[in-house]
Amino acid sequence: MNKIFDLQRFGNLAKWDILTNKKFYIKIVIGLTIALAFIFCFNTWINSQGSSRIASGYHLDSLARTSIFIATVVMYVAATYIFNNMQTKEMRIEFLMQPASNFEKYMVRFLSMTVGVFLLASASIVVADLIHQLFCVVAGYDLRGSVTMHILNNYNSEDARPGIFVMKGMELNIGVATMEYAALLFLLINHAFYTFCGSLFRRNVWLLAICSHFILGFTIVICIFKLIDMGVFNVIFANETSISITINTMLLVGTVITGLLYYASYKIFTRMQVINNKWLNL
Repeated sequence: MNKIFDLQRFGNLAKWDILTNKKFYIKIVIGLTIALAFIFCFNTWINSQGSSRIASGYHLDSLARTSIFIATVVMYVAATYIFNNMQTKEMRIEFLMQPASNFEKYMVRFLSMTVGVFLLASASIVVADLIHQLFCVVAGYDLRGSVTMHILNNYNSEDARPGIFVMKGMELNIGVATMEYAALLFLLINHAFYTFCGSLFRRNVWLLAICSHFILGFTIVICIFKLIDMGVFNVIFANETSISITINTMLLVGTVITGLLYYASYKIFTRMQVINNKWLNL
């Protein structure tokens, strides 16, 4: 039997995790559904004051963007809850004593807080959308379309795809694929940071993660302004070649940092002790 990863063992642990933490997952769906349904209905009511007619396209686009933003925030917060199932000594013993390798235990929690939460957030959007449509019918609002279908129909829209990157009056086509990867990497590196914080901190995890993110972001902004004052960006953006090299280098560095954060999160988990009363899992 493979000591690191066994599919049957992994599946059994995943079932155990779902059954053990089902109340937590149900709370996510219910809470997010109520929040989104309220936002949808309230926005529709505000925008329809004085008239039952609503500019469907613009309104649905606004609701869709709001849904995606809230779902993204939920994904980040969920990442800090990756080891929320190990808050007490009893919970730690129960989880660590499961017949599975450390890698399988980490991956079950990681997938639960990423793929699992993504599916739960998607289900919440669909249910909230149905509630919103029912609200529009009952209230008599002339709103055509579904928020869910609007998101799906516009996912691959040309208008939503990045194209030309403009800087210092020079149009530089850095490629759609590069822009899309940069956007994806931005989301991933933030998620990796919150996952790392979820492994590092033991108490008030989401609050400490947000504070750490703010301090780190503020420090990076200060460093950028210092580099601007030093004239470094004048050299970097001197021509298209230097810009291309800089962008590719930044993407490579960002990819490496993302991988290191996820790896560090896993290594911290492997060092977790059953008895730990400290603020950090070190």
